[in-house]
Amino acid sequence: MVSELNFPICYLVPSYLVIMFNVVSCLFLFSAKPPNHTFLHYIANGFLLISMAGPSKKVKLDWETRLKVAVGAAQGLAYLHHDCNPRIIHRDVKSSNILLDENFEAHLCDFGIAKCIPTTKTHASTFVMGTIGYIDPEYARTSRLTEKSDVYSFGIVLLELLTGKKAVDNESNLQQLVCISKYMLITI
Repeated sequence: MVSELNFPICYLVPSYLVIMFNVVSCLFLFSAKPPNHTFLHYIANGFLLISMAGPSKKVKLDWETRLKVAVGAAQGLAYLHHDCNPRIIHRDVKSSNILLDENFEAHLCDFGIAKCIPTTKTHASTFVMGTIGYIDPEYARTSRLTEKSDVYSFGIVLLELLTGKKAVDNESNLQQLVCISKYMLITI
């Protein structure tokens, strides 16, 4: 967004406003023209995906830590769905959009395709967006977005936490998902 005088608009958001809700806080947003630059609160242990299934597997996540991560991510989603007004539906909940701090507390991040829904509405009709392997099949079929779409994606993240494997782990797996999706669209 650029002001009427063509000066870039900068936003400062105090980190204490969001960090307690298991959502990564935006410290600074610089927006002159695309691409925008966002400066986030530093999260020491990086993405859950890298910690869990990355090439170096930075740390070994024991069961207690995995439970802590799951509860933290669930609390972040609960905050977005129930405490925000309007409600926020993330639309891209996945292990690479969950950051782990130095105490392995989970923080949701990357709200690039998030959608706000007024509390008076039950859903939003919208283009289907998200990551293959995490998209709610009902949302993909009907384009009706609800909190249930995030809950479905969170379930996939839980499966990744339990198994230590990615939902979509290679190119052939992705091609199989695309073929299944095309088949489902033809038969509906």
